[in-house]
Amino acid sequence: MSYILHSFDRIMGFGHPGRALLARIGQFLLLAQVLLTVQAHPFHNHSIAYTGEDNHLNTFVERASASEFTALSRNTKMLVHNSCTSKMNLQAWQTVLDALTVVAQHGQQTASVTYQIIDYYISTDNPTLNDDNRRMMDLFMTLYGTFKWDDVSAKTVARARAQRLSEIATIFANGLAKNTMHWRWMCDSKEWVVDPNDANAWMIKNMDLSPRGTKKTSNICLMPADSNGVERSAAAFVLDAPRDVANYQPDWITFCDGAWSELKYQMHQYLDQASVTKLHTQKSWIQSVIYYTWERLLAHELFHGKAAFGAYAGIDYKYGWNDIVQLAKDSNGETDVNKHKPLKNNDSFSYWLNGVYLTYCNFSNGQCKPVSQPTTGNP
Repeated sequence: MSYILHSFDRIMGFGHPGRALLARIGQFLLLAQVLLTVQAHPFHNHSIAYTGEDNHLNTFVERASASEFTALSRNTKMLVHNSCTSKMNLQAWQTVLDALTVVAQHGQQTASVTYQIIDYYISTDNPTLNDDNRRMMDLFMTLYGTFKWDDVSAKTVARARAQRLSEIATIFANGLAKNTMHWRWMCDSKEWVVDPNDANAWMIKNMDLSPRGTKKTSNICLMPADSNGVERSAAAFVLDAPRDVANYQPDWITFCDGAWSELKYQMHQYLDQASVTKLHTQKSWIQSVIYYTWERLLAHELFHGKAAFGAYAGIDYKYGWNDIVQLAKDSNGETDVNKHKPLKNNDSFSYWLNGVYLTYCNFSNGQCKPVSQPTTGNP
């Protein structure tokens, strides 16, 4: 089990989907926040590579579902462990996923329009983009590779990247909205113990048919030392199942103790006018805006799920704004979308998804600039 850190002017005519839903979501925010425990130091996401499941996992799932896991009311294939309902009740967990679904659907539409813009102007050297189109294109270029509008070859590569991003965003949005994502959620890392029959494997205690993960540290939420000998704790980890559409094998996510210091807000809390004014006035950095949101963490972690994303499932190459921007620069010469690291990088997807949701910010340089403020050239 490997640890890895944690005129086309009307084309963007859509607004935020699900605004009526947001009013209902807001009713549960206070409950969710009250139940969060603040920690003193930051944690980082990572995933644990899947190493195989017992052939009888479906039998295990049935038994676990009846005893220790409960399905959510709308996302019924998301089964929440008792350790999670001790943090928040089932209604609050469903509310978190409802809010994530709104962000995901907005991202799906934005990715589709991004592709359409590039495709429409594939033979146009200097297109005039409206503010919203420019906002989208700037963030896309920053995170997935810049190009010049007079370079048809570069635009062709960018169009392929935008198409792949659209496919990923569609899988993500549909998986949530159409209830096709199969996940098991756990909220207590102490539920994972050393396999009594294999000292090098983690398993869920008292569940012989539990999935296994390779043991590399003394605590499943402790990452192996980096090149400087530093060990870091994680906010969450994922065991990703092999893609098995016929048997619907689930992916597994476990929130570590450190997660609860990160999960303070939800993205729609930034949609009111006071937030707009504050972020514009302070030129807030995207990392400071989205880092402590559920949507940032969940978009990152759920993109690891091979049961949903198959070969498109994410890999943690780089974390944080500065490093993922540099990753885009370093990878811009790669013309094969299957080898383009930003398209596979979990943080790149999460920052893009949440960044485009804030339609009043142009995050081309990482700061929230008013969308009416022109940008100079490519980001």
